[in-house]
Amino acid sequence: MKLMKHITIALVLSVIPAMAFGQVGAIDPAMVEVMCPAHECHTATYFVGSGGFVGMATEDNEATKDTDESEVAFIVSCGNVTTRMVAEKDDMGVVRQVFSEENGLACAAGGEINIHRLMPGGWYWINDDMNSAVGSLIPKTVLKNAQVKPFDPGGVTLSPNPKPDEEDAVAVAAAAAATATFVKHEASGRVGILQHILPVPPVAGCKGQAAAASSCVLGAASDWGLTATVPVKGKPVSVAGTTIKRPATADEDDMFDVTVTLVGSNFVLIGMSPVAEASLDGAVVGSTPAGAPTFAGAPTGVTLGTAAGTADAMTGVRSWAVSIGLDGTRCMDNNADRAVSQAVVVSLKGALDGAIPAFAAGKGPRTSFSVTCADIVPATGGLAQQGQELVPDNPFPISE
Repeated sequence: MKLMKHITIALVLSVIPAMAFGQVGAIDPAMVEVMCPAHECHTATYFVGSGGFVGMATEDNEATKDTDESEVAFIVSCGNVTTRMVAEKDDMGVVRQVFSEENGLACAAGGEINIHRLMPGGWYWINDDMNSAVGSLIPKTVLKNAQVKPFDPGGVTLSPNPKPDEEDAVAVAAAAAATATFVKHEASGRVGILQHILPVPPVAGCKGQAAAASSCVLGAASDWGLTATVPVKGKPVSVAGTTIKRPATADEDDMFDVTVTLVGSNFVLIGMSPVAEASLDGAVVGSTPAGAPTFAGAPTGVTLGTAAGTADAMTGVRSWAVSIGLDGTRCMDNNADRAVSQAVVVSLKGALDGAIPAFAAGKGPRTSFSVTCADIVPATGGLAQQGQELVPDNPFPISE
């Protein structure tokens, strides 16, 4: 523990200004929660005897230039005395504070330390007769988490904070509610602080299940999106933002679908019925919300199956099939526009009702890709035959 001894010496030297200029005064214990609100407060879960803490102060309020808002105050409760002091920070914002007999902050009976406006990552130490034990400063917001008491293998002394007097029923009850235990191996002098507090498992994101919003994490309206994919070797491959070629023939077997899927992050469905709309170069194609597709006057070769789409088993939302076929007029060999790609845009009409989160009409997601005609296949018949006829037999054969 030579390292800890060196650290302690440095801390003692650096704390002199803090003790000289810190504010000292006894306060009502009921004021601790007011002076150190849980969301801004860190605590040492075990505090007996002497020691100290280190950490980084929160930054000053640049908007108001109010440096008092990053003042690191600590409140020491020891027995019937509760004291508030201000710890000095150096030019880098580092705070070092010692609790000793000399400055009157040591607490032999065991007490509580609450520190206001210290950034996460601070830690503290408790001095023992041979070594020092180190522990993390814990945000007070996690003190109500589930806890587990440390295992006792024998051969060590386990002391919960506060250390109970078996004849004092109140102290015994307090020890049962302790949030940390001081561990000591008498033979070697090794010591440590074991936290009882367990981390809280992250709350799962809502995945479309019909569940109360409070049982999962919800996303935002901006999390909704539309994907556009085609199957390649059995796997969906995105074509959003790319150009794909139409079939070379009008054969129905040559047509293929681009699957447009509504995807979201952390949502709950409560009867959602989104309606999609597809357009080709700005002209609407596909279905009406009521039913079958209508193509009167619409561009040919790109159609939307049904505006209501179908339930998507993978995402739990909806999918739409955008069929890509031949445009017989545009894709004629002598049509100057055949090489010009056309934009296909798929969007959702109206508001997304029946889902949490929802989005307003006109604020929904969209996806797009482009289509162009298939490459012209050069003729290989007549011209090639004519070319061969223009070449006479070789009049000077060199072999039979």
